[in-house]
Amino acid sequence: MSASNQGLLTIRLYRNLLRWCREAPNRSVVHLNQRVAGQAVRTSNELPDLLRKDFRRKREDNKPDLQKAVSGLQLLYSLDIEKLPKMRRSESAASTNSSQYPVEWVDSVEWLPALEDTEELPFQQSDIPLFPLSTPLLPNGDLEGQPLPLFSPLMDIPVSGLETPLKIFEPRYREMYKDIISNGTRRFAVPMAHPFYPGRFAKYAWLYEIVRVDDIADETQGQIQLVVQHLVTRPVRIDSIVNPADWRTQSTYLRFQGEILEDSHAAAEDLKRIGETLRGLLSDKEHSMLAERMLSGLGEGSIWPVVAIWLNWLQMEALEIQVKIAAEIQLRLREAVIATVEDSTILAVQEPYRQELESLLLEVATLVPLLMQDSPKEQCDRLYDRILSRLRTMKSSSASSQSE
Repeated sequence: MSASNQGLLTIRLYRNLLRWCREAPNRSVVHLNQRVAGQAVRTSNELPDLLRKDFRRKREDNKPDLQKAVSGLQLLYSLDIEKLPKMRRSESAASTNSSQYPVEWVDSVEWLPALEDTEELPFQQSDIPLFPLSTPLLPNGDLEGQPLPLFSPLMDIPVSGLETPLKIFEPRYREMYKDIISNGTRRFAVPMAHPFYPGRFAKYAWLYEIVRVDDIADETQGQIQLVVQHLVTRPVRIDSIVNPADWRTQSTYLRFQGEILEDSHAAAEDLKRIGETLRGLLSDKEHSMLAERMLSGLGEGSIWPVVAIWLNWLQMEALEIQVKIAAEIQLRLREAVIATVEDSTILAVQEPYRQELESLLLEVATLVPLLMQDSPKEQCDRLYDRILSRLRTMKSSSASSQSE
């Protein structure tokens, strides 16, 4: 994500955080054990004031602000649930809209066979390292009968043109960086993980190329060995993973055989319809900031900056729901005076939000793999349909909620 888009996302995070602080009860929040701008927060009135003071400090890198904002949102769940602001959308089950069938999205992605079902192949000089960044959303392969994640980490989903750092501590990936730097290739592929099954990845991945490597082992007392800056450059088609058994043993990094593809760009006429829809949202108070950000991304002449902004917005929508769920769970813990909560309780609390939360999380997990296997025109059509369908559903749910 570009620095400008990071800044816009940070602003939205802080606005949400300040809004919730303002609407929360005027009571002590010392139990949050939170320090902002170097000062301890003693009351809920102090929290927004200190957040504003801290946020106004200038930074070239917005990521610390992003992390603080997300941490603040997560901490707010321990405030009184009855005083937290209501969700903007209806808390009843989502309507039967095409955007509410996320399992179909999962099934539409071209996934590689599970590593446990893959045979070893002879190594070749042209083999490319594979570095999966994500893990299964629900690792037992079953949407029903288990809780959804209580919190989802805000992460940069790889898209073409993204500049992103990675912190390296595992020996197998330190070995990978040593190898690709010494042989001069300085690149590896990053696939999206299957939302349900460990050791299964999308057939199409992104090529990461190293921009800079910093050794910070001494600064972190050996906890993190390297911080590496990368540029996401081109799509890759994975034909076969040559050493699947090493995924289980973690003795070394994975390698695959496949092809590095050209990153084809959508024609201006294919992007036009998305632009018209976004301009139509500028007058919509609820979505005008999102529309402005996505239009700025569209101005770069590629669909991928728009996709990155859309995915980060989806992540924030999911996080907002998860904050509400966590607040209700925390309330039940306090009322029952117990230290832990059973899965059945979590499932009961998540039920009113479950369909929408599933939809948001699985769209984040599947949109990029689906787009990568599409033609440029199909990419624009798919993204257009996703944006229009979801925002229409949310607008309808919001109107229904207000009328109740």
